[in-house]
Amino acid sequence: MKEQTELAGKPKDNLRAMRILTAALSIGVVFFTLVVVFVNQLTKTPPLANSELLADNNTSLGIVAIIGSACIAGARLLYKKRITAIKQSGKSLNDKLGQYRTALILYLAICEAAAMFSVIFFFLTGNFVILAVTGLMLIMMLSKIPVPGRLIRELDLDWKEQQELE
Repeated sequence: MKEQTELAGKPKDNLRAMRILTAALSIGVVFFTLVVVFVNQLTKTPPLANSELLADNNTSLGIVAIIGSACIAGARLLYKKRITAIKQSGKSLNDKLGQYRTALILYLAICEAAAMFSVIFFFLTGNFVILAVTGLMLIMMLSKIPVPGRLIRELDLDWKEQQELE
């Protein structure tokens, strides 16, 4: 499958679209978390609360923490690798923004998957401490909100590209 790199429109519009995407994915995690916490409070007994395997709260927290840590490491590694490739590509600003969008979506998807996993694990166990992993993943997602300053720094944009972006 051919990777789409050309974005239509002005760089400012593309940047705004990426910000909206980041916010939408983050808000989705927040809403899902709130719904699951509400349902958990209504049911009083989580589905796996009496499970032998997850009887110890540290076990469930450990599982979620390991998966969350692996997702953070993977997301950061892939993001940095793609950003390095964008810097070295020497393409136009719109091409760079298209490649950046791809890197951002991959990063956000990995973080969102870990956040959703931790919310589902919270639902199954009722262990509120697990939601700390969800909070951490949300912070990781929101830390990548595309703003002109970050893009200029990360992509090493020249003066002309900076003017188009701002």
